[in-house]
Amino acid sequence: MATAAGEINTTRYLGGAQEDAGARYGTMKIDGMQVIPEVEKSGDLVDDLLRRKCLRCHLNTRGASRKGEFRASGCAACHVLYADNGLSRSNDRAIKSLMAAARKGTKVLERGYPVKHRLSAAIPTSQCLHCHNGNGVGMDYVGLFERDEDGNYRFLSPDRKANNFIYGIDHHALLPDIHNEKGLACIGGFKLQRGGGWLM
Repeated sequence: MATAAGEINTTRYLGGAQEDAGARYGTMKIDGMQVIPEVEKSGDLVDDLLRRKCLRCHLNTRGASRKGEFRASGCAACHVLYADNGLSRSNDRAIKSLMAAARKGTKVLERGYPVKHRLSAAIPTSQCLHCHNGNGVGMDYVGLFERDEDGNYRFLSPDRKANNFIYGIDHHALLPDIHNEKGLACIGGFKLQRGGGWLM
C-alpha cells in the first residue's frame, strides 16, 4: 500500500516499459526503488496512465476535491475520517467559521477537512469508498453502479437530472451486498452506523 510497487512495476512490464516486473519503481524513493518517472522523461505512455489513473487514489497522493473523494494522504488517507462533503464536525476554533461559511454555500472546500482531527482504527466502509469507488472495487458492495458517461443514459437519475454525483459520476441504485446490509465493513469488525458510517 505504501509504495504501489507491485502495481507500478507489473503495469510497466506489461506495457513494455521495463524488461521484467521487478520492483524498480514506486510512489516514493525507498529500498533501492526510484520514484515512477514522469512520462516526459521516460517517453512511455504507461507512466502517464499510471500517474493519471492507477495512482490517482494512492496513499501518497491527495484525493480529488469533490463529493465522496475528500481525504488526506499517507497513513491519514485511511485513518483520518472524512465526510463525503468534506465538512468538519470538529469544534476546533481554527476551522469553525470556515465550516459555517461552507454550510452556507461559500466555496471554501478546496481540499476538505477531516470529520475530527484525530486518527482512528475504526474505519467505516464510507472511508474506503473515498478511493475504492469504481465499479467492481467498492460501489457494488454498497449497492451503487456507475451510469454510462453518455448523456442519453443519465435521464434514469431519480430526479430525471444528472446532478446526483458522488465520486464524480451518477449511479444506478442496486441491492447492496448482504454483508454490507448486515453491518460488515470493508475493514472487518467495525459495525457500520445506520446509513453507511460517515456517508452524507
